[in-house]
Amino acid sequence: MAVQGYWADPVMERDRPRVFWPALDGMIDKDDPVLFFDEVLEGVDWSQWESKSHVRHRGQPPIHPKHLAGVIL
Repeated sequence: MAVQGYWADPVMERDRPRVFWPALDGMIDKDDPVLFFDEVLEGVDWSQWESKSHVRHRGQPPIHPKHLAGVIL
C-alpha cells in the first residue's frame, strides 16, 4: 500500500471485537463470496492508482482506490 498516514483510516477495523456487537468478520460466513472478492482486491497492484492521487492540501485524507473499487463493484 501507499505511504502510511496518507490514506484515510477505516472508521472501524473489521476484526476488532465490539462491546455490544460482534466484529464484522464474525458476522460474515467463512464461505461468503464477499471474502473472495476482498482477497482479489487485496491482490491487485494499486501503485498506479496511488500515484495518480494528488497530495491533499486541506480537508479529509483521500480514500484508498481499493476501497473505492470495492464500493463501486
